[in-house]
This record gives sequence, structure tokens and C-alpha cells, in this order.
Amino acid sequence: MMDSDDLLSGRKIGEYVLREALDEGGFGRVYRCEQPTLGREAVIKVLHRRLLSYDAQLQRFLREAQLASRLDHPYAAHIYAFGVDEKAGFLWIAMEFVQGITLKRWLRDRGPMPLDQLVPFFEYIAEVVQTAHDRGIVHRDLKPSNVMVIERAGRLLPKLLDFGVAKLLDGVLPPESTQDTVKRLRTLVTEQVPEEVLKEFRVGDSTATDDSPSQSGGRSRLTPDGAPIGTPAYMPPEQWSSAVSVGPSADLYALAVVAFEALTGRRPFDGMSLAERVELRCSGKVPPLGRGFPPALDQMFQRALAERPEDRWRTALELAWALRAASGLGSGRADLPRIDADVRDAWIAGGPQPLAQSVAVLDSARNAHQAHIATRELARNLLRYLVAVALAVHAQMHEPDDDPVLLDLLRTLDRRELIVEERVRLLRLLVRPRSSQPGDYPIPELVDLVDLVARGIDGSTGHHPFHAVYMGTEHAATEEAVRVLLLRQIPQLTQLLRSAAFLLDYVLVVPRNDVAERWTGCPR
Repeated sequence: MMDSDDLLSGRKIGEYVLREALDEGGFGRVYRCEQPTLGREAVIKVLHRRLLSYDAQLQRFLREAQLASRLDHPYAAHIYAFGVDEKAGFLWIAMEFVQGITLKRWLRDRGPMPLDQLVPFFEYIAEVVQTAHDRGIVHRDLKPSNVMVIERAGRLLPKLLDFGVAKLLDGVLPPESTQDTVKRLRTLVTEQVPEEVLKEFRVGDSTATDDSPSQSGGRSRLTPDGAPIGTPAYMPPEQWSSAVSVGPSADLYALAVVAFEALTGRRPFDGMSLAERVELRCSGKVPPLGRGFPPALDQMFQRALAERPEDRWRTALELAWALRAASGLGSGRADLPRIDADVRDAWIAGGPQPLAQSVAVLDSARNAHQAHIATRELARNLLRYLVAVALAVHAQMHEPDDDPVLLDLLRTLDRRELIVEERVRLLRLLVRPRSSQPGDYPIPELVDLVDLVARGIDGSTGHHPFHAVYMGTEHAATEEAVRVLLLRQIPQLTQLLRSAAFLLDYVLVVPRNDVAERWTGCPR
């Protein structure tokens, strides 16, 4: 509970003037504030004064600022600044003031969210969670009170909050979060503050669920092995036993609980005894949503809330698509995964004409099947163009053609169309002689791209990215299956186009009727 005498209201810290306190938890207090220089509102979270003696709490507060600022997404609350007030002795984070209410309050005031309203809203949440996972961040505390609802132009848009218990997938904090940094922070806010100031900031007991300070001082681990962390009603089974080792699947489980609650007004296992929960868990059953919902939704939640992480959906985007498909709402053009806008615009405007047209066709696809066909055609044309460039460079450099495999592929190229694996092999052989000295190659970026293709986009030695784009056609018969496939292929294709952007610097000129035509961008 907040103190009646709010000591910080009216104080200026950094560029911000603190106003009234909005909320308080075991970890800190949140104030509304103003930034006069920009004329905007913001909020500032202040770490509780009693926690400043403990390294784990300082590290967590610093990590919250670092991880939230690392996630630059329109559906995540933005971090503006992090600072230390040496005179008063406190740490603070300034962040975006979100004009909305929490999903928890929205559901309390209005009741369950209609299915046709939840599906697009959930897709927006899944998008920002997917982006966090792509950045190597697992939230670990997804719940309605950490999702803000913004009503704008007749749509509900989310803002994801509170990265206080988030973790990095590699288990390593950003370089700035060293013990030396934490020690300096603790020194600033404890050793340089008069004792009479310290006494003003005494508050009640903490309600933190993890990393509670030990009696021996502030050197406990940020998340001890086996320590539960998060909010119990939204935690998957593996998070109860080891919060340290959980991955993105834990967030997907929590997202599914949020969706279940938003649709029904209750959480899946609320009101059950421990024995009833264990029995349901052992049988692999999830309570049904109730009457009025499509039966396919119950099946979707069965998988989304599976006990084993490997039995759930693989990504947040796949989970969101599964919800849409099971809802019976279907998909439209706006629901298709897309190449990043900056990549798309650059290739349509300045790419070689065949590739610019392929990108434009993909962007105009109206359903998943059209998009999948266009994706394969774009990948095919990109690979063919790369081989053509490599052949031209190879001829210009007068490299010896003494490799029997290369000679056989060149002869085959004269007789028939090469399959994708043959083209990738030919591309690698054409560039390989100079791959150890890319600086001597006329187009060194092509050497880098071939190396990328050889090791795979993700740095593995498995299938090359062109293979990934071509996989799965025979088994992707339904609209849902094709869209799930696109969720895997479009990011690969986007990365390929980013890596091949050097082609935009080389103008394609084609002789036609004794006239040289410049083939760049889409024809008007």
C-alpha cells in the first residue's frame, strides 16, 4: 500500500517532474511525471529504497531497463532513460506513459472479450512476444495486468509492460550489467546519502516472488536454481521447478492462459483443488471453454496448454494463427506474414526488374496459397540471378574450369533447368576459388552471401536457406498449414534479401533491338 505522505511528488529528477504515485509493488513505486522540454507525459519507476543494499535487486532493476530498451516494438512500452539520484538515494527508470487500461481491468469492467475482437488483439500481442523471442528475451510473467489495452480508430491495440523478471535465452546479461556496475550503483545510492535521508524511504515488506535478499547480504544469484518466478496462475509446469531454464515455450503457455481468460472471464484451472488439477494434468486434459465456442478452440487450447513444452506450438505467431484458424474467422490479406517493409520497398524500387516484380507479386498476394507460390518463385528467381552474376564474374576472372563437378553442372545447365540443390552447389563452386580471399573478388559481398548460404541463416550447418523456402509444399494443403509454413519461410527470405541487397548497387542493362534498356525496379 502506498504511503499517504508521498515524498517524491513534485521532485525533479533528470528532465522529469514527478507528480502523483500511480501504483506500488514489492519491487518499486510508479509515478506519473512530465517532461517539460518535450511537453509529454511519462511514468517513472523508482526502486524501493530498502532494496538498494542487495546486488540481485539492483541487477534486476538495471536489467529491466536494458531488456525493455532492447525490444524496440510499437506494441511494447518504450524506455526513455535510466538514472541515479545521488542526493535522494534512489534508482529510477523513465518510460512511456500508455494511454489505456490494463487487460485485467478491461475484462473486469466489460466482461469476456468477443472472439472476433480477441483474435486480432491476440495477434498483436503475439507479434511483440515473437519479436522479444527473436531478440533472445523471454518475458516469464505474461498476464493481463502486464498488457495494456489501447482503443484507437475502432481497434484494440496492446502494449506489453514489465520486464522485471525477463531473461535472456543465452542466460547472460548485457555487458553493462556487470557486478562492477551494480557495485557502483550501490555505492552511489548508499554511501553518499545522509542517514536522515535514508530513513525517509522506509516502506513495508516486499512482495517480490524471486531473489528475496538473503540475510548475509546482497550477493545472491539473480534467479537461484529451482526458484519459482512469475505469477502462478499463468506459469507452465516447467517454470514451477526451474525458472532459470525456461524458454519461449513458457511465454506461449502464459499467452494461452491469457487468451482463455479473455474469452471466458476465468483461467483454465481456477476453482479446482490441487488433486483435480493434478488429475487433469496427468490425463492431458484442459477444461473446455464452454458452450457457444467452436469445438476446434478446445483442441487448440489442449495443445497450447500441453504439459510438455515440446508438445505446444513452436512460436507465438504460430499460436496466434492457430487461434484464428480454430475460431473459424479465417484469414485475409492483412493476416499474412510479410517481408519487412524497408526490404520490400528497396527491392521494388531499385532491384533488378525480375526480382522487383517477384517481390511486388508476393506483396500483393491475397491469401496464403498465393503468398506461398510467390515466395517460392521469388526465392527461385533470386537464386537464378545470383548464379548468373557468379557466372559473369567467373568468366571475367578467367578462373580455370578444372573441377569435374563444376564442369558437369555447367554442361547440365546447357541441357536442362537445374533443381534448387544443383543451383546452390553451382553457386558455391563458382565463388569457392576466391572464398579464402574475398577482398580480391570483384563483388566481395557475393562471397559473404555464399558463405551465409553454406552455413545457413542461423549459423548452423544444416539446410541452406533456399532449401528452407522450398520445403513443405507437398504437405501444406490447407490454408492453415500454408500460413504456418509462411511464418517460417518469410523471415528466411527477408534475411536472404537483406544479405543480397548489394545487388541493388549493380544496374541490370539488357540489350533489346540494338538499344540498351535499364531493367531496374518494377515497370510502370
